[in-house]
Amino acid sequence: MRRLIYKVDSSDNVGTALDYLRKNEEYPIFEEGKGIIGKVKLKTDIPKWYKVSLNKIYEDEDIIKFGFPIGKSVIDIDKGVVVHFTNIILDPDLDFYSLITKGFILGDALTDIKRGEIIKIRKNFMPIHPLIKDFKGRSRIGVAAINIGGSTSIRLGNMVDITRRLGWNEKYRRMVRDFYRFLRLGLIDFSRM
Repeated sequence: MRRLIYKVDSSDNVGTALDYLRKNEEYPIFEEGKGIIGKVKLKTDIPKWYKVSLNKIYEDEDIIKFGFPIGKSVIDIDKGVVVHFTNIILDPDLDFYSLITKGFILGDALTDIKRGEIIKIRKNFMPIHPLIKDFKGRSRIGVAAINIGGSTSIRLGNMVDITRRLGWNEKYRRMVRDFYRFLRLGLIDFSRM
């Protein structure tokens, strides 16, 4: 594979790394049907097949991939940054939609939570969002992406490895997996590359 960022549609604000891409290096952006359309200097490492922001994306802005909105950003995302569950909410109807319309805050920290610590209902987290209020006590919600102070709001943007019950986007994941599988098998290719 080439070391480049691949995008399908001119409206896409994210592209896909076709190989592992390194922080502080500049990589070409290939747009389907147009070829190389520019470059982006990365501010974070981008693992193979992950999304990278092609321009500044502001909080609550649509994430556009393949010409369609696939979710919303939960924080401002600078150009050249990895775009993943840590900074976006994927919309499986391309059951995160309810989280988007009702807000990104899921609940409050009951104690100080250290980065990497598991967030569990009624152990270190009190849910306030309607979609998770009925989860059983000690249910795992995710992992703290940063240190979170007691009585601080826990948002989708400050935790990672979110439980599937919060809207694991299997339909989108299958679409992307199949797209890249077809690409690797040669059933589709880069036009005019």
